[in-house]
Amino acid sequence: MQNPRMIFRCMTILIFFWANLLFSQTLLNVYELPGEAYFNSAYGLTSDSSSIWLSSGSTSAGNAGQLTRFDLNGNQTGSIQTTLGSSQGLTWTGTHFWYFRRATTATSAFVKLLPDGTPVDTILTGTNYVSGLCWDGDGLWYSLYYPNEDAALYKMDVTTQTIVDTIQTLGDQPQGIAFDGQFFYYAMDNNDGDAENIYIYDPAKSDTVGLIPIADPISTSPRGLAWDGNHLWLVADPVGTAQRALFEFEISGGGAGNIDLLTSLLNFGLTEVATVDSVALNILNIGNGTLTVDNISFDNPLFFIENDLLPINIPASGNQTVWVYFSPDTAGNQSGTMSIFSNDPAEPEAQLSLTARGMFSNPTIGLIADSHDFGNIWVGQEGIVEWELQVVN
Repeated sequence: MQNPRMIFRCMTILIFFWANLLFSQTLLNVYELPGEAYFNSAYGLTSDSSSIWLSSGSTSAGNAGQLTRFDLNGNQTGSIQTTLGSSQGLTWTGTHFWYFRRATTATSAFVKLLPDGTPVDTILTGTNYVSGLCWDGDGLWYSLYYPNEDAALYKMDVTTQTIVDTIQTLGDQPQGIAFDGQFFYYAMDNNDGDAENIYIYDPAKSDTVGLIPIADPISTSPRGLAWDGNHLWLVADPVGTAQRALFEFEISGGGAGNIDLLTSLLNFGLTEVATVDSVALNILNIGNGTLTVDNISFDNPLFFIENDLLPINIPASGNQTVWVYFSPDTAGNQSGTMSIFSNDPAEPEAQLSLTARGMFSNPTIGLIADSHDFGNIWVGQEGIVEWELQVVN
């Protein structure tokens, strides 16, 4: 059998997530796949801890239904032939495979395969827009990329064939999924203009905690993801070649900041004109990495913070009190929006509404109107018209 050509062996490229996030990854190896129709449409990816298994989305290759095995050094070591045809998802449960057979809307299905490739169960999906599979220990996760309003990761109980959990994705074209026992990883394609990244999701926090940029030497079209027990694998197009390739990453680090403001409104109440009032805002970091707030802006200049406050670094599970000030220059209601920019990968800009009212400090007479027109009035005893003039302080 033809072996993939390893383009980079023992090459280490350290790429950090967004600035100040603690997750990082090292690209260990890139293994170029053969230039054949089957591998040019390489899609599904999974691992049984000792091998990497790949399926193809090709509809023209004679071996389209094949599961191809690689060792952890990128060498092709075997295959299993099925008659299932095009596939856009593959996962190993520890005892068997689940294979997404992409056909028509009516016939696309999740197919359960024994280790020798024998089908033993079929679950019709009702859609052919599945693009990744993952087993988390007790359920089958799959990514759905169309229609856009339904794009997400879904968990199916394969016994009851019902959806039991959902992860909303940062983008409309989720592709491969992997699970390392703690975090989910999912690849995002840019078909709808989404940034091409591998996002890291912590189910314990129900939040995105990091990302891996898909950048040189990876080019485009991220597809399957797999976790081999130690490393993360991706199938995608590399820079500068016509063939797809397998990319092997080492993941390290402890997480990312996750901002929580606990409120959506700060109310200053009444504040005397030409004085300064303040309200405390408590910024929480519920993530497991440092949260860095590097900018705070206001759309109304009557609200502000101290000039030398930034940047603010909040450790994991920590909090920081920020004093927000209001100084009215005239009486009356004021409102605004406070924008807080941080390295939270899922919420880089958090917003708060602000409301306040300025008032004069000393007794100050005011009238509800500065003139009044009584109109035409009869002369004589019946020609009386009343108008109530309100005087306010």
